[in-house]
Amino acid sequence: MEMMNEKSYAVLPNVAFGFNTIYQLNSDETLMFIHLQFMKQYGLVNTVRTTLDMLIEELDWTTRTPSRDRKRIIETLESLRSKGYINISFKEKISKGALTITINKAVEKHEAKSTVDWKSNPFEFKGFTKIMHDEYNLVENNGYHLIAIAYTKWRENATHKWKICTKEWEAVLGVTDKTARKILEKCHPFITKVSGQKYKDEHGHIKQEANTYKIEKSNNVKVDPEAINKEVNSRSFLDNIRKRVSDNKVIESREIFNQIFDKNTKIRFEGYKIWKETKCEVVKKAGQTKIDKMKASTAFDGFAGEKVKELEGQYQESIKNQSTQMEWVRMMTQRHEEELKGIDGYSDIEFTTSYKKKERKEKDITAFLDDY
Repeated sequence: MEMMNEKSYAVLPNVAFGFNTIYQLNSDETLMFIHLQFMKQYGLVNTVRTTLDMLIEELDWTTRTPSRDRKRIIETLESLRSKGYINISFKEKISKGALTITINKAVEKHEAKSTVDWKSNPFEFKGFTKIMHDEYNLVENNGYHLIAIAYTKWRENATHKWKICTKEWEAVLGVTDKTARKILEKCHPFITKVSGQKYKDEHGHIKQEANTYKIEKSNNVKVDPEAINKEVNSRSFLDNIRKRVSDNKVIESREIFNQIFDKNTKIRFEGYKIWKETKCEVVKKAGQTKIDKMKASTAFDGFAGEKVKELEGQYQESIKNQSTQMEWVRMMTQRHEEELKGIDGYSDIEFTTSYKKKERKEKDITAFLDDY
């Protein structure tokens, strides 16, 4: 999320935690709703213009079955719409073309109550919780971790010290006791658990109070000097390479540059196309090395190699489409010239085609293994 301003944030209505209510969001819906808010384009009020493929790529919901990926995105968007969190508009079908998605701010004022048999008073959900951009980055597209951070923030901001029992986490996360514990354990780097005190009940049995949770502030996180040195060295290495690149398309786009030269950045169609067509030997060699590693990879049954085939197939298809388009222009130009031959004084007419080549933005193929 490099595009985000450090002070930017998204808003999650607290009714999204409302288990057993019509407003509760699952992990996918929560992640999508927050992600859409961070995607809002400058100048557009609570509105996002995007496509299914862009959402799949940005949320990293990529599997070996593209149809399943698209179905997951569609079902999540449709559910958010049915629950009143967003509105969606499109020309033909939601599965085709661009989508215009509007965040429904009215849901922030909704209230909900949840009654359970293990608590005398009902849970009340109202207001909203802000998710800062650095908190969103922590979850790395994990919806469960996002819910855990948001719920901890809300309870931590309560007027009294709020204890959260495992049953409550089960309900908010929508999972079993065992799964809830595993999710919270994996949140340990950014959520601190303070174990409840042990006590004896009226029957002399030892019991433990519910735990409390708090967000780990960034200034309390231990710094790894070795990791910092590696990052600095990596950036210095890439900066030195940049000086040797002569292709302006690569120099002027940090994203394209990283797709070709940075081993931790996934290569996408736009970067692949530029690599195929570049005249810069530095770019050509680096891209070839990356592609060769992908082809040689045996991880996930050669998943990276299959992605190379998809990229090449899409590239060949783009060339074919471009050739078809140019042939159509040639035929139209020829027909126009033939029509003009019948006009008196044609020899004095300087023919100029009205065709202007349009730049067409190629659709990115879904990303692949993080190691390439």
